[in-house]
Amino acid sequence: MTSSKSYKYVKLDSEPSTSFASRTIEQQELIIKSQDENLEKIGANVRVLRDMSAKIGFEIEEQSIMLDDLNADLDSTQAKMATVMNKMGKVMHMSAGKEASINFKPNISNIANCTDMNLIVRILLYRMRIRIVLNINRSIERTISCRNLASLFLIARQWLLLLNGGGVDECFERQIRMAFTFVLMWIGIVVFSLFILVAGHQKEIDGNGYLVYCPCMGRFGNQVEQFLGTLSFAKHINRTLVLPPFIEYDSTQTKMIRFTDYFQLKPLLKYHRAIEMSKFIRDVAPVIWPMNRRIGFCYYESSHSNGCDMKYGNPFQAFWDLYNVDFVSYEIYSKNGLTTDRPQWDLWLERYPAKNYPVLAFKGAPGAFPSNPEDHALQKYLVWTPNVQNKADTFISENLRGQPFLGVHLRNNRDWVNHFSFFCLLLSKPFGHFQPNVCQYIKPKWHLFCSSQCLGKNFEHGIMTMELCLPSEESILSQVKEAIARTGLKVLFVASEYNHMINQFTQILPKKEGYTVARRYPDHAQISLAILAKSKLFICNCLSSFTAMVKRQRDLQGLPTEFWGFNNTQTKQHDEL
Repeated sequence: MTSSKSYKYVKLDSEPSTSFASRTIEQQELIIKSQDENLEKIGANVRVLRDMSAKIGFEIEEQSIMLDDLNADLDSTQAKMATVMNKMGKVMHMSAGKEASINFKPNISNIANCTDMNLIVRILLYRMRIRIVLNINRSIERTISCRNLASLFLIARQWLLLLNGGGVDECFERQIRMAFTFVLMWIGIVVFSLFILVAGHQKEIDGNGYLVYCPCMGRFGNQVEQFLGTLSFAKHINRTLVLPPFIEYDSTQTKMIRFTDYFQLKPLLKYHRAIEMSKFIRDVAPVIWPMNRRIGFCYYESSHSNGCDMKYGNPFQAFWDLYNVDFVSYEIYSKNGLTTDRPQWDLWLERYPAKNYPVLAFKGAPGAFPSNPEDHALQKYLVWTPNVQNKADTFISENLRGQPFLGVHLRNNRDWVNHFSFFCLLLSKPFGHFQPNVCQYIKPKWHLFCSSQCLGKNFEHGIMTMELCLPSEESILSQVKEAIARTGLKVLFVASEYNHMINQFTQILPKKEGYTVARRYPDHAQISLAILAKSKLFICNCLSSFTAMVKRQRDLQGLPTEFWGFNNTQTKQHDEL
């Protein structure tokens, strides 16, 4: 009897009841549910990492731009250091007495080699970069919580316990820990790279809105003229200016040149907020300017349609297509009584607030052409890139003997002369007098292009003449010869879009008498502009927007500028009075 009771007690103790089995199943279901949730978290983390990788890919291009700029800066530093070393060497040779020379040499013995100096600079830059990396790494450690990453290890360990029947070999677990350590290191590298590339470059969205436009009128000189007014307009209505590429034309194609290929961004930001167009389209447009909200702005209705025809013709279509921009509607602002003239700028804030119109996309530049005198001082914020400056300095050093020189610009390209007169020029003008294409429209008191830069806004310095617009070869040679005699300069630099007149200049300034006449091959416009800005005296075409830019640069530096076919002495006396 006793054994029977014991048997029944043991049987009940070893065989689980129905309630115990149900609780076990519930616990298993909870474990499975928890594991499913953990798997979803893992999937979410994987998606985050995938998005991070995509963003890193988008930032690679920007990083390469930075590396190019850094390389240019290093090259510039190396060139400057080489110049300093050469000057120091000359000082050593010119020093009087052996004692002075002996006392001077030890001070530079450790840095006499330009390569060593470059190495020192690179070491200093490397040390600075290490410090920056360490500081960023500390910031990441403070910012990113490791608990979420550690939970991944615990989840994986739970799965391993289940798969191995409740136990994990110690060696195997050590291998898993090492594998997870590697994964965590990889994740750290990804997050670190993302921090560098994204946090270092990504800008916040400007709640005051953006201004974007197509620089679709004229060549480089015209585009810069209108840029000054557009920059002033953007600052007044407090919108970030989107910097478009410069549009260049040749006989076969239209080229888009990045704004920062010619001008530095940092000096411009001292005046107003700005962002390159490629970065705006990539980072900002998807957020505040999606494809279904892109409105084009124009002054008057197009003759080809009822809208603005933002992409009709060249270069309009090529410009907007480069950034895959299409417009869903149009705003003809003249119908609201608006223009982009300075007196109406305040009305833009009232009529088109940034809340409703985050982006003002203009068919053409809203800045005036030619630029208003009030905006000429903004030229100081357009600073050539080190690449342009270095090429200009190298040319001056190697081809202009590193001496003060007379710089001249001849505006005689085919767009300045009509087809018939150009044909006459090729035949040495056998048909007698001819009218230039542009200059045939001149009137004594009617401004054309940038003529106010020499005549004055109200013609206080003179009136328009044919010699002012298209000076004859005889007057050009005479004016150059007079300027050389007056200044005592021995070097002449010539810039032109077409005919540099080198043979004619070398005849009146022969090499055997110590003169140098030079030009660039090929004549790259931007580098020639940078060279002309450094000349001792500059003679240019009064109407040309190309040389108006050089004059503004020189005015800021107090350097003299004269004009072809113009009484420059009388103008200077008038200015002094």
